[in-house]
Amino acid sequence: MSPLDGNSQKNHNNQPKVVDDICSQLAAGDRNVTGVMIESHINSGRQDVPAEGPSALKHGVSITDACVDWECTVGMLDRLNAAVKARRDYLFEQGLQRPAGFQRGTPPSP
Repeated sequence: MSPLDGNSQKNHNNQPKVVDDICSQLAAGDRNVTGVMIESHINSGRQDVPAEGPSALKHGVSITDACVDWECTVGMLDRLNAAVKARRDYLFEQGLQRPAGFQRGTPPSP
């Protein structure tokens, strides 16, 4: 495991690196990862409420935790989506049965 496994060390710029590490684990078939939390906002970073008050805040920048911007978020979600698909394909190739929710068939009659 790398030092970034599952933790961005409170640095929003590390989130893409952490996601890439998680994607590698997922694509290799790891079934222990069941979710991720991404600190995301319209624009990256964070800000304190200025002395002038809330009206002086920058639009779309967090006032709590530092966040990645929307473009970065979309890229991370796309990579996670591909990694989950790779994990699913790998596990099915290894003989894991598809859960009932993934079975294709005729829907029950009402």
